[in-house]
Amino acid sequence: MILKCDVLIIGAGPAGASLTFYLAEEGIGTILIDKKSEIDTPLRCAEYVPAAIGRLFGGPISGISCTTVSMDTYIDYEYANTIPSPGFILDRPVFLKSLIDSFTESGGKFLPGTKALSFDDGNGGGRKPGSGKPDIQQKDRQNNGPGMVTTTVQGAGGKRSTVKSRIVVGTDGPNSIVGKYIGSTNSTYILGLGENIPVEAKDKKKTLIFFSPGIEGGYGSLYPKAGTTNHGIGCQLALKEKN
Repeated sequence: MILKCDVLIIGAGPAGASLTFYLAEEGIGTILIDKKSEIDTPLRCAEYVPAAIGRLFGGPISGISCTTVSMDTYIDYEYANTIPSPGFILDRPVFLKSLIDSFTESGGKFLPGTKALSFDDGNGGGRKPGSGKPDIQQKDRQNNGPGMVTTTVQGAGGKRSTVKSRIVVGTDGPNSIVGKYIGSTNSTYILGLGENIPVEAKDKKKTLIFFSPGIEGGYGSLYPKAGTTNHGIGCQLALKEKN
């Protein structure tokens, strides 16, 4: 099967889903794919966004669990200060689903459980990311058309399809397959651990962050949700032995 669009977005996280919102508004033909059948799992962040996020989407957003007004900072387990920090703690899958639903209702195509395998931009042959070896035959490159990129994708059950687009956008995280294809990869990482705990925060109007020599290059956090809290910690991966 061959699919055609103006923009192919790989990765249905916050960046990819938000981009579909804007492209749909402009009537730009877009296909969104994600290798996961159930997007945005497991929990990857504290789900906090500034209250000003509504300006990006022209109005209220879906999936708000709590509204916060301030942030308390602790340094080496001692209270340091409180600053204004108006924002929302989201149920992020609900928020993303609302963006993707709006996208598909506007005529966009979303393909969950679909991963990109290789790309061919018509300049030097198709390659599997990082392989440097041709993966698509010369005759296929000639059929791309001017300014077109051919992406081979694999859906549920191993079925392969071809997507021809003018633009490919990689919003698929720090180990982006698109980044590998263009030679842009990450050499350093932040190690992040997060968990949603079924314990309600004492004050759901504030977020808490914790700095300590024990978590060098990062911090700990506690963010309230309706009936639960998100606990997290992040530090530089290069310092993991020290931490």
